[in-house]
Amino acid sequence: MWLVFMNYEILKKICYIIFNIMGLLVPFFMCIIKKKKYNISFEFIFYSFMMFLIGFLIFSKLFYCISELKLINIFTLTKEELFSFIISGQSFIGGYLGGILLLLLYIKISNSNKNDILSIYTLSLPLMYSIMKIGCYLAGCCEGKYFTNIQLLESIINIICFISIYIFIKNNNKIIKCSLIIFGTYRFIIYFLRNYSTTYNLIIVQIITLFYIFYGIIYNTNDIK
Repeated sequence: MWLVFMNYEILKKICYIIFNIMGLLVPFFMCIIKKKKYNISFEFIFYSFMMFLIGFLIFSKLFYCISELKLINIFTLTKEELFSFIISGQSFIGGYLGGILLLLLYIKISNSNKNDILSIYTLSLPLMYSIMKIGCYLAGCCEGKYFTNIQLLESIINIICFISIYIFIKNNNKIIKCSLIIFGTYRFIIYFLRNYSTTYNLIIVQIITLFYIFYGIIYNTNDIK
């Protein structure tokens, strides 16, 4: 019986990892799909995605530790504890912010005017999150305060947002604005229905969501040259 339980727990972690990887790959494949339309080289797509991925992985863990007030010395952890620390406890909203910051940095360094890339990454935002929420549901994390299957509700809402923006909005500037404002507003509201560990955790997340909304409002494609 214990062996069956352990296998089940391992299976849940594997599913969580698979759906997180699938979610992270969304902007990369979206860039490939729109490569010809925006005349973007594969080299630029690859390196910009690497920067985004590095930023996401670092900031997702960093924001999680900050919001949960977790100060962990990774050098004192066992192999099992280190593995558990790496694959669990990420902040999507913090990770995405870090990924976009490094993406913008790469655009600046490469001297590229690549607003098309940024529009693809912001368009990918709700689809990324919807896929990762399925992983959360299968892993049994991020449950709701009033009902447990809030992850599926979040996934459905974000898929609808992605499809709506993809079909009805074609202008890059509007895609960036709408994606950030809609996602930020949705996260600001939905987090009141989620189980959060402390009021401090809630405040940190809400501050970041307000930043998404604010940046979406003031964003202009001429900002990046």
